[in-house]
Amino acid sequence: SNYRLSFTDNALQISARPLTVSFAPQSKIYDGNTSAPFIGFVIGNLANQETVGLVGTGSYDHRIVGTAQAISYTRLTPVGGSGKASNYSIATTATGSGTITQLGSVNWLSNVSTGDWANASNWAGGALPDGSNVANVTLPAGVSVSFSGTTAATTLTSLSGSGATLALQGGSLTTGNATLGSYNQSGGSFDAAGNMNIETNFIRSGGSFGVHGLLTINQSSGDLKLNTNSALILGQIRVQSGNLQIDNSGSVTSSNTAEVSASGNIEIIAHSPITVGAGGITAGNGITLNATTASADSTITTEGKLTGGSGLVSLTAYQSITQNANITGANIELTSQHGNITMASSALSTVPTGGNIRLLASLGDILTSASNFAGAIPQIRDRRFSEASDASVSTTLASVTSTIANLSDDSAAVGPVVEAPVLVATGPSALAQLDSNRTTGGETGTFGASDTTTTS
Repeated sequence: SNYRLSFTDNALQISARPLTVSFAPQSKIYDGNTSAPFIGFVIGNLANQETVGLVGTGSYDHRIVGTAQAISYTRLTPVGGSGKASNYSIATTATGSGTITQLGSVNWLSNVSTGDWANASNWAGGALPDGSNVANVTLPAGVSVSFSGTTAATTLTSLSGSGATLALQGGSLTTGNATLGSYNQSGGSFDAAGNMNIETNFIRSGGSFGVHGLLTINQSSGDLKLNTNSALILGQIRVQSGNLQIDNSGSVTSSNTAEVSASGNIEIIAHSPITVGAGGITAGNGITLNATTASADSTITTEGKLTGGSGLVSLTAYQSITQNANITGANIELTSQHGNITMASSALSTVPTGGNIRLLASLGDILTSASNFAGAIPQIRDRRFSEASDASVSTTLASVTSTIANLSDDSAAVGPVVEAPVLVATGPSALAQLDSNRTTGGETGTFGASDTTTTS
């Protein structure tokens, strides 16, 4: 009513119905690439309850592990379904987000004998273990892998490379436990939060190195030099044909179950305490322990044996030295610069005939007894006495009593001695066996007298 319709014959055009699409958050395990799952989408604005499908590609903006990462969807095209896909149109791009979670483990390809850690093609599936993308890494025996500055800083849970060689040239590698056949570091930073085991050779000429658990090394040839940036706990350290030198910025503690040994000399320098565990230390030549940094915790404690060969066994500490286990060497020297030297009743210091035993604590006390020594008369000097020359005997302290047995030369001067159990040095030419149960024999009133001699 009140209107008229008119129509002129002409071609009619039906436009494709525009669709909307949204993507649910995605998730995948790290695989070394940026590809994103193309699932979880919802298509809107379909006509008459029709259905259509959708194809396209999705890519994370980054390949690395992380949450709420942007995903770009491209080449979106409606397909199939109950409706005719050509009746619909859709924007060819869309955005979404997703998570990449850490890969549990990856292996270096066994057919790649030598290569760069940073080359993804050297790893199974191309899953390059950099950053925090992979938890555990395995290097097969016989391969040689270089870790250079081009590799992103990498954090692992474990590094398993029995029989493999790792050459750290730059960058940063952090792990929990680590096992390697050989380790060669010329730069970069390595840090093991757990234990580290080196099976054949350790070489470090640069960079920083730290192990916070037990460090075990079997050096098959050449010298072994260690310098870490943390407290160092030694497991079994074995140098088969060379010397061991440790100069550590923190404390050094050897294991209670494993021995530290070298065919040559062993030198351990720590800038805080040195503790020798029950496993002990054995050297073909000499042993030197040095903790002389001016600090209250620069001490040396031996709970295990120190067994030297043809060289000197020397312990020097800024503070106290506590000997709770035997020491054997061609010569033995213990020096405390500002503290005491204490020997447990069961601890024995032994040298061969002609060897020397010397204890010095010029600002502290020496607490020991005659039963602590074998093979030589100990030369002992603490804050109460200065070591005497061959020509004189110090008589500056009152009530000093001792007995001296088996003098080989009654005419030789004898240095000052003190009440047992504290011994003080004899003069350099005096040969005596200190024993509180015996006297020397000789004329009364002389140092060869049969009575106990008292100086005051």
